Amino acid sequence: RICDGLSSSVLKEISTEFDVTFVFGVETTTSSYDYIDDLEIVVLDFVSASVLECIDDKEQSVQLLRRDDTIPSRGVVRVRYPSQGKITTIARCESTLPNAQGCAVFTLKLLITVIDMPESEVHGDILNLLADAMDKRIFEEIVPELITLNYLGPDPGEEVVISELAGSSNHDSSAIGLVFGVTFCAALLLMMMLIA
Repeated sequence: RICDGLSSSVLKEISTEFDVTFVFGVETTTSSYDYIDDLEIVVLDFVSASVLECIDDKEQSVQLLRRDDTIPSRGVVRVRYPSQGKITTIARCESTLPNAQGCAVFTLKLLITVIDMPESEVHGDILNLLADAMDKRIFEEIVPELITLNYLGPDPGEEVVISELAGSSNHDSSAIGLVFGVTFCAALLLMMMLIA
């Protein structure tokens, strides 16, 4: 997704692009991954709607503009997936819920384009936005195959989040079980790769 009126040549001159990669675990009603395309679209649309700072006719009077009045002077102006390579990497895990037919850990990569904004600030904001959306179960409401979807990282305050997860009554035991199961599966996969 990109703000209207911005071409690739304009973006190359005035912007910075960086990736935001994050990991989440899902338990699903199916053992297939047919839902992954829908989930990728929902994530892209959600992040774009939340962070894009485009200028339309109603906003021109309140936003700082460049000379041609169509390019924001600062902000997030494009959110997209890589045009080459994998968008999502998938690792299987063991389900912790009795009604789940599938369990997987996804690593997903977004490309974010900004004008005159610190990468670290935007990176942290997007990760916090995604973690909050997953905590509120927004994606489960849109993609019917999802039973649970839990943000696993990275997080700027990782130690705080882990301690909150272990001691919070807001997270049910299935979320804690999924995090434990995913962590165990990831460690097992890493050991197998090191041995091979």
